[in-house]
Amino acid sequence: MELSKPIEWSEESIKQAIVHFTSTIPKGESRRLFKALYLIFFERVSGTEMAPYLAVLNKEWVLDRLKEAISMSLKSTFFNEFVKEC
Repeated sequence: MELSKPIEWSEESIKQAIVHFTSTIPKGESRRLFKALYLIFFERVSGTEMAPYLAVLNKEWVLDRLKEAISMSLKSTFFNEFVKEC
């Protein structure tokens, strides 16, 4: 999967992008990433698979929400790279 191009906004492609991206970072960082994503979108630290929920949301809204979270205090490299890849 090449992430240098925008991905199709579907449950499966979001899931594949997340799996691919998390495979490129240390396991501890991927746990932090998932925890942060759940906090951003669900206001909890864990839950069910997020790809089905993200897929029904507007892509621009999801990316804007991530950018907003980054600008507030989550300026971690993996967030910036993930948003850039989408």
